[in-house]
Amino acid sequence: MPVTATYTIIPSGSTVSSAVIMTYAEQATVLFPTVTSALAFIEIAVDTTSANFARLQNDVGSGALTFALADGNKAFTLGEHIISAFYVRAVTSVAQTDNRTLTWMMRT
Repeated sequence: MPVTATYTIIPSGSTVSSAVIMTYAEQATVLFPTVTSALAFIEIAVDTTSANFARLQNDVGSGALTFALADGNKAFTLGEHIISAFYVRAVTSVAQTDNRTLTWMMRT
């Protein structure tokens, strides 16, 4: 099973990354660089229309799946959540003070 890396950017002053195609991914991990302290959410959609993206829910279904971002790099495995996704993007709760390049590692 090959692993590929795709890179997206959350632009300075923004909270949303560009979308990544995950159509054939069986496993995925997202690596965040050092960011402006925030919460991160993962959104999925069947196409790239912004209005169609929906936040992933946590395992018990009581709220959005969130990742705490503070000082330093972070890596999060998306597990079984990613299997049904065609397009994925990351959203932060706070606008970033510089461009942030995210790395998405996918096993197909």
